[in-house]
Amino acid sequence: AAPKFYLKDGTDVSRAVSIAIDGEIWVLSSDGVVSRLLKGTRVSYAVAAVDPAMTDARRIRIDGGKYVHVLESGRIVRFDRKTGALVAQYSSDDLKGATDFVLSPDARTALVSVGNKVVRFGLPE
Repeated sequence: AAPKFYLKDGTDVSRAVSIAIDGEIWVLSSDGVVSRLLKGTRVSYAVAAVDPAMTDARRIRIDGGKYVHVLESGRIVRFDRKTGALVAQYSSDDLKGATDFVLSPDARTALVSVGNKVVRFGLPE
């Protein structure tokens, strides 16, 4: 079938670096801004400010209902899916240069690609 334009409200996604889909579409910009779209329309949502601020966000993952995870070089940041509140930051020098990641079904483990390696990290509650 021919492609169809999904966005219906003019939401700007030109700075997107990653998307995740779980019934809604989650769009991540490199500056850490997360946009939440439902049926082509932006839903009011903002993640909390983190310290230090995100300047090089790379990937977004949704864990099946509870959390939004954002990968940035050197850390994974966990936000509450419903409110955008900061839940945790997982920092490690082993995450520097990370380019992608996946979560286990229970979101307690992340497999992260860093250079020519895949590194396993525990993500405790």
